[in-house]
Amino acid sequence: QKNQDRVEVSGRDRSEEGQGVAPPPPAKVPRTEEEDCSKSPCEGETSGDNCMPTTTSSSTMSSDTPPSLPPLRHFSLDRVLSEDVATKTTSMAGHFTSTGTDPSLTAVVIAEKRPLSQDDLRTRVFNADTKFSMATSNNIYSQVVAECGGSVGSLKLLTVYPATEAHLRKYSRQVRHVIHETPQDYETVTRPFIESQSFNIQWVYNILEGREEQDRIIFQDSDPETGFVLLPDFKWDQKDLENLYLLAICRRRDIGSLRDLTSHHLPLLRNVLEKGQEAIGKKYGIPGDQLRAYVHYQPSYYHLHIHFTQLSYTAPKTCVGEAHLLHDIIANIETFDPNYYQKCTLSFTVSESSLLWEAYQNRSAALLQHK
Repeated sequence: QKNQDRVEVSGRDRSEEGQGVAPPPPAKVPRTEEEDCSKSPCEGETSGDNCMPTTTSSSTMSSDTPPSLPPLRHFSLDRVLSEDVATKTTSMAGHFTSTGTDPSLTAVVIAEKRPLSQDDLRTRVFNADTKFSMATSNNIYSQVVAECGGSVGSLKLLTVYPATEAHLRKYSRQVRHVIHETPQDYETVTRPFIESQSFNIQWVYNILEGREEQDRIIFQDSDPETGFVLLPDFKWDQKDLENLYLLAICRRRDIGSLRDLTSHHLPLLRNVLEKGQEAIGKKYGIPGDQLRAYVHYQPSYYHLHIHFTQLSYTAPKTCVGEAHLLHDIIANIETFDPNYYQKCTLSFTVSESSLLWEAYQNRSAALLQHK
């Protein structure tokens, strides 16, 4: 067993939020089969109806006591059940060939790629023997493939250079807090914060203006009001359709976030949803009812963009308090109020070191002083 891999024999999957080489959160304690096996979709598992026991057999076991696990060196792979880029896991089915083992008993094995240590990164990745090749580059963002050899193998590196303090905060592990933002909160704290910041989104304009990443675009609508560009997100390798992830970047530059959307923007939202799903269906053969189209609030950059992901993919920031389905956004504006998103309370999570959290803390401190 290579020291970079961890193998489990289990019928219950686990997920982690870490991407790339970032360290994962603590592993969850496995539950017994008698416990409720349903999980939130944000944990990357199906509902409890599909929860399976650790081992299965073509015949009923004669004893309540399961057999002991044979040595894994005798495991024979029958088929790969699934692969998950987000959790860095591969689930497989097979049987054991060791003497005295019942070959009719099936085992499920989940292999999980462990994060690289700092020592591994220094000595086995960033050295003279590693071959680096540029996959794509746009402004300060690049995607590089590193062929490291040995047990490390091939790595996909997303790079930001030069990186700002905001980038360092974004990619650092930290405590998060939930904010229930009222319309007044938005006007007095969030909007002034956004307007006071200098966000570098030149890479977005490079795409819209035809200067970068044009070979990656799978669909574009040139209408200045309802048009958009659809292309793969850097998180997707464009090979495994189970992890499909695309971005629709709107051509309009006057819509920063969900808070700006009104009934005036319904033609744009419908156009992105309908043509985006149609383009993905034609290109990749995935129907609209197997896609998740959503926006983030708060977004990572303040230019309206819509995420399209496969339902089977546990994409980052798709939990409650982070993602809003495009279909629901359209319905809320149509059904309840043309200015629904200027009047409702929006909840979101924010990291403790973010400047937005600092702005809310400063507001709270100021209110206490006036009491």
